[in-house]
Amino acid sequence: MKRLLVCTVIMAVVLTFGTFASAAIYTFDFNSLENGSGPGAISTYMTNIFGNSVVVSNYPVSSSASIIDPSSDPSRYGAFFETKFLGALGNNTAMPGFTIAFGVPITSLSFDWGSYYDRFGAYYLQGTVWNNILIIGGSPDSHHVEFTFPEPVSTLLFNGYQQSVWMGIDNLTVTTAAVPEPGTLILLGLGLLGLGLTRYRTGRE
Repeated sequence: MKRLLVCTVIMAVVLTFGTFASAAIYTFDFNSLENGSGPGAISTYMTNIFGNSVVVSNYPVSSSASIIDPSSDPSRYGAFFETKFLGALGNNTAMPGFTIAFGVPITSLSFDWGSYYDRFGAYYLQGTVWNNILIIGGSPDSHHVEFTFPEPVSTLLFNGYQQSVWMGIDNLTVTTAAVPEPGTLILLGLGLLGLGLTRYRTGRE
């Protein structure tokens, strides 16, 4: 009984006072990428910053996600972005867009957005359902978004609202959840092991 009490106290102390690595924040400004870089190069760039897998994909497949430099067409992009951004070009049958899948779930994000017709959609995947981060239109609306998810998510979708035009995001910042430090996990494991051994011995007696 005494050992059981000691193990329980250890676990309570660990859970209450154990140290956790602070939430990590990562920002993607896309400026180091070449103009016209596609999903593969963008995924590699984001993975290197994030430290875990990040996969950028065209959505739908007929869309065309790429890095766009506003200086290449300032009359078109310059009203929204001053530096390179992650954009997508649509065609006559699909609205432009892309997905971003993170290997480690994120808890919040912020980003700047722009689109040719000032129409934009942003979503996160929860189970099999796309939930709204932002569905917006009209020039009076802000072009900067900050959002905290109800629970950690791994996949984001950004898209425009008109075919055959462009949309994009820049300065994407994501936050991952705080995780227990290795020392905290070891102490918790020892507490659980001690609790298991105590129960085992009690059962044999």
